[in-house]
Amino acid sequence: MRSLFANCQPDILEVACGTGWMSERLSPFGHVTAVDLADEVISRARIRVPYVDFVAGDFMDTDLGESRFDVVVGLEAMSHFSDQAAFLRRIFELLRQGGYLMLATQNRPIMERNIQFLPNAGWYRHWVDRQELHGLLEPQFVIHQLRSITPTFFSGPLHFLNSQKLEGMLDKLKLGAPLRRIKRFEEDHDMGWTLMCLSQKR
Repeated sequence: MRSLFANCQPDILEVACGTGWMSERLSPFGHVTAVDLADEVISRARIRVPYVDFVAGDFMDTDLGESRFDVVVGLEAMSHFSDQAAFLRRIFELLRQGGYLMLATQNRPIMERNIQFLPNAGWYRHWVDRQELHGLLEPQFVIHQLRSITPTFFSGPLHFLNSQKLEGMLDKLKLGAPLRRIKRFEEDHDMGWTLMCLSQKR
C-alpha cells in the first residue's frame, strides 16, 4: 500500500472488520474507518484500538459519506452478502475517483471440494470463482491483479506436498525451491483457498 500512496496518508475503509485486527494493521498506512454489523464486537474494538474510527452498522445502508475513501479493504467479507453486485456498487460509491479496492474472498471450487472438512455451518456462504469475481468487478473497476493464494488440500498427495511440516523440513535442507514452484503453479491455476484482487475505480 505504501507504493500506491507514497506521498500521502490515504483514507482507508475496512468492510466487515470484525474484531478490528486488520484495521489495526492498516492504521500505519493512513486514516482507517472500519465498519461491522456486530455492535458489541465494535464496542470492544473501539477500546482496544482507539485510533481507528469504528462504525457499528449494516455496511449497505450506514452513512459513510460518498466518494471519500482512497482504499476499501474487504477481507473475506464479500461472501457474507447475497447481492454481491450491490455490495461492489456500494464500494464503488464510497471510493474516490481512481481509488483502490483490495479484496480477499473464498475461492468457490476449493471451498466446495473441501466442504466436508469445514468446521461449521458458518462457512456455507456465497462463494465465487475467479471468473465470477472478474465478471462482478469488471463493469466498474480496472482489475490490476486477480489470483489465488494458499493452496489447500485436506487429503491425498497434494495435502502432503502442501504441508507446512514438509515445507519447513525442506527449507532446513535448502531444498524448498521445487516445492515453492509447485505452490506457485497451484496458485496460478486457481487452486488457492483465497482469491486476492487489487482493482481500481474506473
